[in-house]
Amino acid sequence: MSAFSDRLDDFSKYLKSNELLESARGNAKGFMRQGTLTFPVVMTFLLSGVQSADGKRNSRRLSRNCGPNSNDSPASRRSPEPVERMNVLITPLTAADVDPVAALARRIWQQTYPGIISQAQIDFMLEQRYHRQRLLDELTMPDLWWDQLRVDGQLAGFSSCLRIDGGKEMKLDKIYVDPGKQRLGLGARLIAHVAERALALGCCALILAVNKRNQAAIAAYRKHGFAVRESVCVDIGKGFVMDDFIMAKPLPGHATES
Repeated sequence: MSAFSDRLDDFSKYLKSNELLESARGNAKGFMRQGTLTFPVVMTFLLSGVQSADGKRNSRRLSRNCGPNSNDSPASRRSPEPVERMNVLITPLTAADVDPVAALARRIWQQTYPGIISQAQIDFMLEQRYHRQRLLDELTMPDLWWDQLRVDGQLAGFSSCLRIDGGKEMKLDKIYVDPGKQRLGLGARLIAHVAERALALGCCALILAVNKRNQAAIAAYRKHGFAVRESVCVDIGKGFVMDDFIMAKPLPGHATES
Protein backbone atom coordinates (compact mmCIF):
# COMPACT_ATOMS: atom_id res chain seq x y z
CA MET A 1 0.00 0.00 0.00
CA SER A 2 3.02 2.34 -0.03
CA ALA A 3 2.16 3.68 -3.48
CA PHE A 4 -1.23 4.76 -2.24
CA SER A 5 0.35 6.33 0.84
CA ASP A 6 2.69 8.36 -1.35
CA ARG A 7 -0.21 9.52 -3.50
CA LEU A 8 -2.25 10.41 -0.45
CA ASP A 9 0.59 12.58 0.82
CA ASP A 10 0.73 14.31 -2.56
CA PHE A 11 -3.01 14.92 -2.39
CA SER A 12 -2.58 16.29 1.14
CA LYS A 13 -0.05 18.85 -0.04
CA TYR A 14 -2.32 19.89 -2.90
CA LEU A 15 -5.38 20.24 -0.68
CA LYS A 16 -3.72 21.32 2.55
CA SER A 17 -5.71 24.58 2.70
CA ASN A 18 -9.02 22.75 2.55
CA GLU A 19 -10.92 22.52 5.82
CA LEU A 20 -12.30 19.07 4.94
CA LEU A 21 -8.86 17.61 4.37
CA GLU A 22 -8.24 16.11 7.78
CA SER A 23 -11.53 14.24 8.00
CA ALA A 24 -11.26 13.05 4.42
CA ARG A 25 -7.64 11.99 4.95
CA GLY A 26 -8.55 10.07 8.09
CA ASN A 27 -11.38 8.25 6.33
CA ALA A 28 -9.13 7.36 3.43
CA LYS A 29 -6.40 6.03 5.74
CA GLY A 30 -8.97 3.91 7.53
CA PHE A 31 -9.90 2.29 4.27
CA MET A 32 -6.21 1.81 3.45
CA ARG A 33 -5.64 -0.10 6.69
CA GLN A 34 -8.44 -2.44 5.68
CA GLY A 35 -6.95 -2.86 2.23
CA THR A 36 -10.01 -1.36 0.56
CA LEU A 37 -8.87 2.03 -0.74
CA THR A 38 -10.23 2.17 -4.27
CA PHE A 39 -10.20 4.60 -7.14
CA PRO A 40 -13.65 6.07 -6.28
CA VAL A 41 -12.45 6.85 -2.75
CA VAL A 42 -9.36 8.61 -4.05
CA MET A 43 -11.34 10.59 -6.61
CA THR A 44 -14.03 11.54 -4.09
CA PHE A 45 -11.28 12.63 -1.71
CA LEU A 46 -9.87 14.89 -4.42
CA LEU A 47 -13.27 16.36 -5.26
CA SER A 48 -14.47 16.88 -1.71
CA GLY A 49 -13.06 20.34 -1.18
CA VAL A 50 -11.41 21.81 -4.26
CA GLN A 51 -12.19 25.48 -4.63
CA SER A 52 -13.29 26.89 -7.97
CA ALA A 53 -11.54 29.79 -9.67
CA ASP A 54 -14.01 32.30 -8.21
CA GLY A 55 -13.23 31.13 -4.68
CA LYS A 56 -16.51 29.28 -4.11
CA ARG A 57 -16.02 25.98 -2.34
CA ASN A 58 -17.16 22.80 -4.00
CA SER A 59 -19.48 21.38 -1.36
CA ARG A 60 -19.51 17.86 -2.76
CA ARG A 61 -19.21 15.45 0.15
CA LEU A 62 -17.28 12.25 0.42
CA SER A 63 -19.28 9.38 -0.99
CA ARG A 64 -20.98 7.24 1.60
CA ASN A 65 -20.92 4.31 -0.78
CA CYS A 66 -17.18 3.85 -1.22
CA GLY A 67 -16.44 1.96 1.99
CA PRO A 68 -15.97 -1.76 2.52
CA ASN A 69 -19.62 -2.23 3.55
CA SER A 70 -21.00 -0.44 0.53
CA ASN A 71 -24.26 -1.63 -0.97
CA ASP A 72 -23.56 0.36 -4.12
CA SER A 73 -24.04 -1.65 -7.29
CA PRO A 74 -22.65 -1.05 -10.77
CA ALA A 75 -26.20 -0.45 -12.00
CA SER A 76 -26.83 2.35 -9.48
CA ARG A 77 -23.59 4.08 -10.45
CA ARG A 78 -24.21 3.88 -14.18
CA SER A 79 -24.60 7.28 -15.84
CA PRO A 80 -27.02 7.85 -18.72
CA GLU A 81 -25.48 7.09 -22.06
CA PRO A 82 -24.12 10.29 -23.65
CA VAL A 83 -26.35 11.50 -26.46
CA GLU A 84 -23.32 11.47 -28.78
CA ARG A 85 -23.28 7.67 -28.55
CA MET A 86 -26.97 7.31 -29.32
CA ASN A 87 -28.50 6.93 -32.73
CA VAL A 88 -30.64 10.09 -32.70
CA LEU A 89 -32.84 10.80 -35.69
CA ILE A 90 -35.30 13.67 -36.23
CA THR A 91 -37.77 13.14 -39.05
CA PRO A 92 -41.12 14.59 -40.18
CA LEU A 93 -44.14 13.08 -38.50
CA THR A 94 -46.32 10.86 -40.70
CA ALA A 95 -49.91 9.69 -40.34
CA ALA A 96 -48.62 6.36 -39.03
CA ASP A 97 -46.85 8.17 -36.17
CA VAL A 98 -49.85 10.13 -34.91
CA ASP A 99 -51.14 7.57 -32.41
CA PRO A 100 -47.73 6.87 -30.78
CA VAL A 101 -47.07 10.61 -30.45
CA ALA A 102 -50.48 11.21 -28.87
CA ALA A 103 -49.83 8.36 -26.41
CA LEU A 104 -46.43 9.80 -25.50
CA ALA A 105 -47.99 13.23 -25.03
CA ARG A 106 -50.56 11.83 -22.61
CA ARG A 107 -47.86 10.09 -20.58
CA ILE A 108 -45.69 13.22 -20.42
CA TRP A 109 -48.57 15.51 -19.50
CA GLN A 110 -49.76 13.24 -16.69
CA GLN A 111 -46.26 13.30 -15.19
CA THR A 112 -45.53 16.99 -15.78
CA TYR A 113 -48.61 19.11 -15.24
CA PRO A 114 -50.32 17.92 -12.02
CA GLY A 115 -49.72 20.74 -9.54
CA ILE A 116 -49.31 23.24 -12.39
CA ILE A 117 -52.82 22.99 -13.84
CA SER A 118 -55.83 20.97 -12.68
CA GLN A 119 -56.46 17.40 -13.78
CA ALA A 120 -59.63 18.59 -15.49
CA GLN A 121 -57.62 21.08 -17.55
CA ILE A 122 -54.99 18.43 -18.38
CA ASP A 123 -57.71 16.14 -19.73
CA PHE A 124 -59.37 18.97 -21.66
CA MET A 125 -56.15 20.18 -23.29
CA LEU A 126 -54.98 16.67 -24.19
CA GLU A 127 -58.26 16.03 -25.98
CA GLN A 128 -58.13 19.46 -27.60
CA ARG A 129 -54.53 19.34 -28.78
CA TYR A 130 -53.85 15.66 -29.39
CA HIS A 131 -57.09 14.44 -30.90
CA ARG A 132 -56.17 12.10 -33.73
CA GLN A 133 -58.05 13.95 -36.45
CA ARG A 134 -56.59 17.28 -35.40
CA LEU A 135 -53.07 15.92 -35.69
CA LEU A 136 -53.83 14.43 -39.10
CA ASP A 137 -55.23 17.77 -40.24
CA GLU A 138 -52.16 19.63 -39.01
CA LEU A 139 -49.88 17.35 -41.02
CA THR A 140 -51.42 18.80 -44.18
CA MET A 141 -51.02 22.48 -43.26
CA PRO A 142 -48.39 24.30 -45.37
CA ASP A 143 -46.87 26.51 -42.66
CA LEU A 144 -46.98 24.01 -39.78
CA TRP A 145 -44.42 21.26 -39.18
CA TRP A 146 -44.44 18.22 -36.91
CA ASP A 147 -41.21 16.37 -36.16
CA GLN A 148 -40.49 13.22 -34.20
CA LEU A 149 -37.24 12.37 -32.44
CA ARG A 150 -36.20 8.74 -32.19
CA VAL A 151 -33.36 7.27 -30.15
CA ASP A 152 -32.11 3.91 -31.36
CA GLY A 153 -35.34 3.56 -33.32
CA GLN A 154 -37.63 4.29 -30.35
CA LEU A 155 -39.87 7.36 -30.16
CA ALA A 156 -38.38 9.67 -27.52
CA GLY A 157 -39.79 13.11 -28.28
CA PHE A 158 -41.57 15.39 -30.70
CA SER A 159 -42.11 19.01 -31.62
CA SER A 160 -44.41 21.12 -33.75
CA CYS A 161 -43.85 24.63 -35.04
CA LEU A 162 -45.62 27.15 -37.23
CA ARG A 163 -44.83 30.47 -38.84
CA ILE A 164 -46.60 33.51 -37.38
CA ASP A 165 -46.53 37.30 -37.68
CA GLY A 166 -46.48 37.22 -41.45
CA GLY A 167 -43.67 34.68 -41.45
CA LYS A 168 -41.31 36.80 -39.37
CA GLU A 169 -41.26 34.43 -36.41
CA MET A 170 -41.47 30.70 -35.84
CA LYS A 171 -43.61 29.56 -32.92
CA LEU A 172 -42.36 26.42 -31.18
CA ASP A 173 -45.86 25.28 -30.33
CA LYS A 174 -45.01 21.92 -28.78
CA ILE A 175 -41.76 20.34 -27.62
CA TYR A 176 -41.66 17.29 -25.40
CA VAL A 177 -39.16 14.57 -24.51
CA ASP A 178 -39.94 11.23 -22.88
CA PRO A 179 -39.25 11.63 -19.11
CA GLY A 180 -36.95 8.61 -19.28
CA LYS A 181 -34.81 10.35 -21.89
CA GLN A 182 -34.66 13.84 -20.42
CA ARG A 183 -31.43 15.64 -19.45
CA LEU A 184 -29.59 14.04 -22.36
CA GLY A 185 -29.63 17.01 -24.71
CA LEU A 186 -32.53 15.71 -26.80
CA GLY A 187 -34.65 18.80 -26.22
CA ALA A 188 -31.72 20.91 -27.40
CA ARG A 189 -31.60 18.80 -30.57
CA LEU A 190 -35.26 19.55 -31.26
CA ILE A 191 -34.82 23.27 -30.60
CA ALA A 192 -31.81 23.40 -32.92
CA HIS A 193 -33.74 21.54 -35.62
CA VAL A 194 -36.62 24.01 -35.45
CA ALA A 195 -34.18 26.95 -35.40
CA GLU A 196 -32.51 25.68 -38.58
CA ARG A 197 -35.88 25.50 -40.32
CA ALA A 198 -36.79 28.98 -39.10
CA LEU A 199 -33.53 30.44 -40.39
CA ALA A 200 -33.97 28.77 -43.75
CA LEU A 201 -37.41 30.36 -44.02
CA GLY A 202 -36.12 33.82 -43.09
CA CYS A 203 -37.58 34.01 -39.58
CA CYS A 204 -35.90 36.34 -37.11
CA ALA A 205 -36.86 34.59 -33.86
CA LEU A 206 -38.30 31.53 -32.18
CA ILE A 207 -41.10 32.10 -29.70
CA LEU A 208 -42.99 29.80 -27.36
CA ALA A 209 -45.56 29.89 -24.57
CA VAL A 210 -44.86 28.32 -21.18
CA ASN A 211 -47.03 28.15 -18.08
CA LYS A 212 -45.88 30.67 -15.48
CA ARG A 213 -45.81 27.96 -12.81
CA ASN A 214 -43.66 25.58 -14.84
CA GLN A 215 -40.38 26.76 -13.35
CA ALA A 216 -38.37 23.79 -14.61
CA ALA A 217 -39.35 24.47 -18.22
CA ILE A 218 -38.74 28.21 -17.87
CA ALA A 219 -35.23 27.56 -16.54
CA ALA A 220 -34.53 25.13 -19.38
CA TYR A 221 -35.68 27.61 -22.02
CA ARG A 222 -33.55 30.36 -20.50
CA LYS A 223 -30.57 28.02 -20.72
CA HIS A 224 -31.21 27.70 -24.45
CA GLY A 225 -31.33 31.44 -25.07
CA PHE A 226 -35.01 32.28 -24.58
CA ALA A 227 -36.10 35.31 -22.56
CA VAL A 228 -39.53 36.41 -21.36
CA ARG A 229 -41.10 38.84 -23.79
CA GLU A 230 -44.56 39.25 -22.24
CA SER A 231 -47.16 37.78 -19.94
CA VAL A 232 -50.50 36.56 -21.32
CA CYS A 233 -53.66 34.91 -20.05
CA VAL A 234 -55.71 33.27 -22.81
CA ASP A 235 -59.22 31.84 -22.45
CA ILE A 236 -59.24 28.37 -24.04
CA GLY A 237 -62.83 27.47 -23.22
CA LYS A 238 -64.67 25.38 -20.62
CA GLY A 239 -63.64 27.89 -17.96
CA PHE A 240 -59.91 27.22 -18.46
CA VAL A 241 -57.13 29.67 -19.26
CA MET A 242 -53.52 29.45 -20.36
CA ASP A 243 -51.65 31.69 -17.93
CA ASP A 244 -48.34 31.87 -19.76
CA PHE A 245 -45.12 33.69 -20.41
CA ILE A 246 -44.27 34.28 -24.05
CA MET A 247 -40.55 33.64 -24.42
CA ALA A 248 -38.44 34.55 -27.45
CA LYS A 249 -35.06 33.53 -28.77
CA PRO A 250 -33.48 35.75 -31.47
CA LEU A 251 -31.92 33.80 -34.31
CA PRO A 252 -28.37 34.41 -35.57
CA GLY A 253 -28.08 37.59 -37.58
CA HIS A 254 -31.06 39.23 -35.89
CA ALA A 255 -30.79 41.70 -33.00
CA THR A 256 -32.73 41.15 -29.79
CA GLU A 257 -35.91 43.20 -29.66
CA SER A 258 -35.85 46.10 -27.23
